[in-house]
Amino acid sequence: MKNKRKSRLFTAPPDMLVGFTAVFVCGLLFSALLPTGMHIAMLVAASCCLLLSFPDLFSRHRLLFLALAGFLAAAFYGNLRAEPEANFSHFLSLDKVRGRLSGQFKGEFRLSRSGSIRFKLLDATFSADDQNIKVPGLVECIIKTPDLFPEPEQQYALEGSFSVTQPGRPPTFNADRISSVTTGPGLTGLAGRVQRKLRDGLNTVLPRRHAGIVTGFILGDTSQIPQTEKILFRETGISHLLAVSGQHIMVIIVCLAAILHWLKVPPLSRSIMTALFLIFYAMTTTGSPSVWRALIMYLCVATILHTEAFPSPVRPVSIAALILLLYRPALIFNAAFQLSFTAVLSIVFLREPIERLFRRFYFPETFSRYMAVTLAASFGTIPMTAMLFGTVSASSLLVNPLIIWSFSYILPVAFITAVLSIFWPGVSIIVAPGLSLVLDGLLVLLGKAQTIPGQYFYVGNLPGFIIAGLYGVMLFLAATSNRRHLEEKLAQAAAPEASFSVVGIEKLPAQNQTENGQKQIPPAMAKTDRHPFKHAPTLAAMDEMLCECGLRPLKNLKTDEKVLVPLQNLSIDSQNLYHRISDLDRKIFVAEPERLLQSHVFLMALTGNEILNRISTHLDPPPAPGEIRIGQPVRDRYLAAAVLADTLLHSSILTRARSDDFMMLISRGQGIFSRARRQLERILENLNFEESIEQHFALRHDMLTWCNEFINYDVNSRQTDNNRLRPEQ
Repeated sequence: MKNKRKSRLFTAPPDMLVGFTAVFVCGLLFSALLPTGMHIAMLVAASCCLLLSFPDLFSRHRLLFLALAGFLAAAFYGNLRAEPEANFSHFLSLDKVRGRLSGQFKGEFRLSRSGSIRFKLLDATFSADDQNIKVPGLVECIIKTPDLFPEPEQQYALEGSFSVTQPGRPPTFNADRISSVTTGPGLTGLAGRVQRKLRDGLNTVLPRRHAGIVTGFILGDTSQIPQTEKILFRETGISHLLAVSGQHIMVIIVCLAAILHWLKVPPLSRSIMTALFLIFYAMTTTGSPSVWRALIMYLCVATILHTEAFPSPVRPVSIAALILLLYRPALIFNAAFQLSFTAVLSIVFLREPIERLFRRFYFPETFSRYMAVTLAASFGTIPMTAMLFGTVSASSLLVNPLIIWSFSYILPVAFITAVLSIFWPGVSIIVAPGLSLVLDGLLVLLGKAQTIPGQYFYVGNLPGFIIAGLYGVMLFLAATSNRRHLEEKLAQAAAPEASFSVVGIEKLPAQNQTENGQKQIPPAMAKTDRHPFKHAPTLAAMDEMLCECGLRPLKNLKTDEKVLVPLQNLSIDSQNLYHRISDLDRKIFVAEPERLLQSHVFLMALTGNEILNRISTHLDPPPAPGEIRIGQPVRDRYLAAAVLADTLLHSSILTRARSDDFMMLISRGQGIFSRARRQLERILENLNFEESIEQHFALRHDMLTWCNEFINYDVNSRQTDNNRLRPEQ
């Protein structure tokens, strides 16, 4: 009897880019504690740490020296690019002079126990006695009894006087009253003209109250929103909707993708055109860090899809943060920047544990995922909001799921109304009343939530270590939940009813070399009837070879052969696979024999991707995530897709088919996959290489032809269901 090995948890290797971004952020925070002019000392210290990482004497501590070098380099950059405080030593005559100070709010405000707030304005202008004085840098402002709370990236005007009490130190501005500057951001050029036309068009077709809210939704400009609505949004915890963020970007991406797909624009051109439009849209907004974060993340995801790089949920977030902080290090202290990235990271780390909790109580998958996303963002931002503003909105946990659901209607209609107000005002007048009605319902719902006793309360400016402790507890609970979930999956994979148990991977013979030095497919095993996807050593050998083989660069796409599958019906990943399969021809197989195995796996992965993406709508009930178990992990994602599809096609899940036609179609797919598996065995056994090439091309034609039939069946079935649900159309 074999001894059972204890299950061991496998963790992903640390991402160096994410680690560098974390070190860089810590260095920028440290630079804020340093006096100006320390950048030379930080540069010298960073250079010394970098040099100490090279000698073999310190090889054991090399990573520590590199991290310290990155930390000091960030401190150097932050100190070098620090925005100077306004120096009024030569403006002593302005002491106690009353006037009007206007500028853009940056960072966050601090709420004292007495009710006064303290914040900073950037590049302000002081007006007194018909004279305007430009004030460079940041000016600290204090308001004892504020009429409103400032919002990041917005323009404000303060009435009060300067206080210059200590020579050599920047003065403070003691204000009696604060008001929003209703002129909006002063953009120039084409983006500024488009912004002004959108604002004027909305003011024409919507009531003033609704026009200000819609302008805040689509442009991030809250200057026209009445103060009562601003207080309502803040106390119910939905002020984030007034900052252009990932929700806005997602709506635009979906609309553009539908239009460009209808126009049959290729995927790469589609992504480029979408990126250009998003950049222009971001320029028309108030420039909140959240919109640039969402834009950079979209560019990262699009690049990953088209270059087939390894996807990571945290890497796009870290790249966006690094780019923004390199552009403006002072953003690290910006409230919009902190809340935006906190919300995204909370969704990444907290969504799955919350979703599993809902699923444990048998909630539907769609509902569980939706609630998990909204609650993860709400739970993650509550501590940060308490630290920045000293307030907590408990009703946000209830209001956000309801509002974000309705926001999926409000935002697209708001964009459509804004565009129509410019190009087709007559139609926009027809659409606008429906939008106004929904906005009135939204305000009524928020008003009810505002009246809940104790839903909004002040907690004061909590110390940073308390906030850090709260986030530490959240991450610990999420990590514990993920670990238990992984242990359960490993236990299921090792169960007797699993496809195959995880065993020690035996190393196969090294790859042979042909006479010209090219790699040859290694003999996986002796002649046997074992399934190549269920025999762990064979699967491990294929995985190792595919990872070492790499991908050929696609420079010249071949268009002379007949396209067996319409590319516009495929996902982006499947389109890339189709081009890679077409690129691999007989000459390449002869020169590089291992490419035959790669092409075979590509072919099975392409068909498998389409099956996995489309089959759930034809099964009743749809398969649950834990029903398909793969015991042997692989690194190559195309091999993983092929194994997963083969396992699905030969499982009892397909007995849930909703129609006989689908069952007959899928049975043909089972036969083609069985044929592909048998040919895979011949390739692994190196039996008659020329015959294997001929069989592969025949399989390529038959499998892609069946895949086309399967896609057409799925499209027609969905269209039939839509017509049945909406017969009036």
